[in-house]
Amino acid sequence: MMIQLKTIEEEILYELPKSDLFQNYRSVLIEAIAHGINLKNLSVVSENINNVD
Repeated sequence: MMIQLKTIEEEILYELPKSDLFQNYRSVLIEAIAHGINLKNLSVVSENINNVD
């Protein structure tokens, strides 16, 4: 299973396979930010992204 960060148009901005290291949306979001992925058009619905800096 892949955890995907998508735009409202369903374009995949970043994705990683679900694993022990990447168990949820928040962990994949943090990894994308760390790698400098452009998340300008990111659409987030019903995901816990509290305390993501």
